[in-house]
Amino acid sequence: GSEQNPVVSSPEKREGREGKEPREPRVVLPVRERRRLEALEREQERAENEEIERAEAELAAAEAARRKTEENMREAERRSGALDDDGEIQGINEVSNHWWMSHQNHKLVDDMEVCSESIGDPNRHVRVYIHTTFKEFVEERRDLARHVFPELMHLCSERGVAFSPIDLFWQTVDLAEATQPEQLHYALDEVDSCNYWLFWFGGCYGWIPPAAQFNVEAKNRAWLSDNRGESNYAQSLGEVLFDRAVITDLSVSQGKAFFYFRDEMYGEGFEESVREQFLDPDPVLREMLAALKEKMRQTHMQVLEDYTEPMNSVRQAFEDLQGCIQRDFPPPANEYALDTLRERHVHTAMANSRQGAYIPVEEWVYRVHAHLDTRQHVSHPLVIVAPEGGGKTAFVANYVSNYRGFIPQALWVQYHV
Repeated sequence: GSEQNPVVSSPEKREGREGKEPREPRVVLPVRERRRLEALEREQERAENEEIERAEAELAAAEAARRKTEENMREAERRSGALDDDGEIQGINEVSNHWWMSHQNHKLVDDMEVCSESIGDPNRHVRVYIHTTFKEFVEERRDLARHVFPELMHLCSERGVAFSPIDLFWQTVDLAEATQPEQLHYALDEVDSCNYWLFWFGGCYGWIPPAAQFNVEAKNRAWLSDNRGESNYAQSLGEVLFDRAVITDLSVSQGKAFFYFRDEMYGEGFEESVREQFLDPDPVLREMLAALKEKMRQTHMQVLEDYTEPMNSVRQAFEDLQGCIQRDFPPPANEYALDTLRERHVHTAMANSRQGAYIPVEEWVYRVHAHLDTRQHVSHPLVIVAPEGGGKTAFVANYVSNYRGFIPQALWVQYHV
């Protein structure tokens, strides 16, 4: 029983045994150390067994609670008529006598609810596309950024509206950068995403992108291919954007597109080296510019003609956009109404984003129907559980959208986290 040093067999002796495989060294632990290790193993095994028993007990309790809840739900579903006597979900053609079919749509317009018709378009966004030729209108673009945009942003914030001016030439340093292929791509994308358009023209027709660039962009834009005709895209970027934003549907663009024509002789007061920035030397381009301006006048939309001071057009642009915002986005009655409106917009936009391509699960629909049956006085909550990406948000958003009017006395609180 006394402690002694471990005994290790000698490797030299093993090597001297001819014809036999060498054996691993054998370690002999002291008795006291061996007993201590055995006691630790037994304690660890006991703790693991207790943990397993505790987990099994918790699972059993949870399963029992689930079964009880399932029984309560099934009973409520049977009483409401969603299930037949055999516990099967009735078909949609057999539910004409269900409680939810007897209600009419009495309150789709509710000033307190998400997704009600009173909310209007939840994507309240003023996106203004600003088109100028590159070098002509540096002062106008600078004054817009310094004086107009901050005022309009404040005006929009008072109405719970986002404001985004789109100026693709902002901070563009040279003509080579302004005529890159991606400039055409971004311009064609952005002009479709905007709901207001401002066009400035002076004495220059503007950049005519090469036909090869147009051909690349036309692969995903059928309207661009339709505009090609015999000209082989011999149009400036400004004219292409005007045709797309304004001419495509005059009923939509009416009152939302504005034109500002600076005096073509504006550059006469500058040195010869910079005068060509304000007037095309090519008479063909000047004729194309005159034809474009006349086409813009024929829309009978607002045109500021022959202004000579850059700030004059900037003031007019401010008044034009201010009038659009006041017309299209009237202010709420008070600050509380504004906060409520912002919250409703956020959650309505989230719900609407999940109401596109959606295939409902009828079993889920009828279970929620049964749970909401006001005749049954169901008190327990209904929780929808599914893995991430399983369609919980889409189901709730579509269910509320389709059935919220069937319980006119209820207040639906749809809150997305």
